[in-house]
Amino acid sequence: MSGTSMATPVTTGNAALVRQYFMDGYYPSGSANSANAMSNPSASLIKAVLINGAQSLLGSSSSWSGGFLPVTDYDNNIGFGRVNLITSLPLSGENSIIAEIHDRVPISNGQSVEYEFDTSQCESTNGVSATIVWTDPPNSSGCSNCVLNDLDLKMEVGSDTYFPNGLSSADSTNNSERIRQTVAEDALVKITVTASNLVTSSQNYAISILGCLEGKSML
Repeated sequence: MSGTSMATPVTTGNAALVRQYFMDGYYPSGSANSANAMSNPSASLIKAVLINGAQSLLGSSSSWSGGFLPVTDYDNNIGFGRVNLITSLPLSGENSIIAEIHDRVPISNGQSVEYEFDTSQCESTNGVSATIVWTDPPNSSGCSNCVLNDLDLKMEVGSDTYFPNGLSSADSTNNSERIRQTVAEDALVKITVTASNLVTSSQNYAISILGCLEGKSML
């Protein structure tokens, strides 16, 4: 069986496991540790984790033609991809993922928060994936441009700048933004979250970053 009827319960079950992961203190080591337990991980954090580790697909089943449709990340067929927890969170004995995760990070209008990583200890090429999610204030019914608190994610690798969700500029439409980029050895990676336009005094967001994150720091 396939389709949204199957995707919805599978994703719900995965979300429950992500919540338990944080409440049992598995982050950051990948092993349960009550000293690291989160009492109440936010919905934004759980969603950011699921999106950030989601996998691309080679194609999508076409029920009306009996074949497969070509797909690309962020299109109407696969969106962010297929949920896969083994590529989303560190788990001792099962993977070697390095993650930088923060929940309920407050940001004010015009403020930027930066996360910097030095990849000098990495392999010749590595991928870095970063996702922010925030719970936006409710807008009016029938709104056409519905995001009220606009946060922007960007990734700088050396002199190159990348934007989220397959776009060539900032995303002002969605409250879930992901950038996934191959990073060469000895690169300086800077990930920036900026509060571009807020209708409230501040906005909390969650961020999940995966990859070769040596020398990580939050500014």
